[in-house]
Amino acid sequence: MAGTTGSAGIGGRGGSTGTAGAEGGTTGSAGSTAGRGGGAGTGTAGTGGTGGTGTAGRGGTNGMAGNGGTAGTSTGGRGGSAGTGTAGAGGMGGSGGAALVANGTYKVIVHLSGQALDVYSHGTADGANVDQWPYNSGANQLWKFTNLGNNVYEIIGMESGKALEAVSTSTADGVNVDIRTYTGADNQKWAISPTDVSGYFRLSPMSSPNAVLDVSGVSMTQGANVYVWSWLNQDNQKWAILAP
Repeated sequence: MAGTTGSAGIGGRGGSTGTAGAEGGTTGSAGSTAGRGGGAGTGTAGTGGTGGTGTAGRGGTNGMAGNGGTAGTSTGGRGGSAGTGTAGAGGMGGSGGAALVANGTYKVIVHLSGQALDVYSHGTADGANVDQWPYNSGANQLWKFTNLGNNVYEIIGMESGKALEAVSTSTADGVNVDIRTYTGADNQKWAISPTDVSGYFRLSPMSSPNAVLDVSGVSMTQGANVYVWSWLNQDNQKWAILAP
């Protein structure tokens, strides 16, 4: 009896679609423009395999069964190409706020009495005391401000070349203020922030951020001492920083 025709081969399975593209970049730091998301990945779908063909069996001889046809063969489908995606660009870093006081030389005037921040008796030695005194354009009443970042300043007396400082890193009320060779210690760095009076600022030593530059005893007297005291929102704690 004649052999049966071989079964057709099963077509190969198509390749899987390509993977999605890379994830978009992360958003930039605070104050920045967000990064663009990556483009969606693309991939070429795989093509199906070619169906196999079988060889017909040969007829049998003298009543013997014919040989079956050979099994069909098929070609495997070609896999799709890998997807590609453009990574998102990260956001640009935010810019810091403008400095409250530009670098330069200034007189510093207290709101209460209208007197100037002054190195007593033109002292230039380490430890010379600081007081208030009517402004007279003396070099001991002029101060060079340099922004260290984030509105934190070193403040240097023009006559002495020494730094304005709280005499220690104590956070207690009443720590005295003097001048001393600049070392970069926190008691020689001053954070400047606005007050509720336009054009007047509070000056806080970084070593005691809740305290401010203060004229002792809410005094109007020339020669009154200057020290640091907890912020009370008083006029003897508010200072104008003005061109001389």
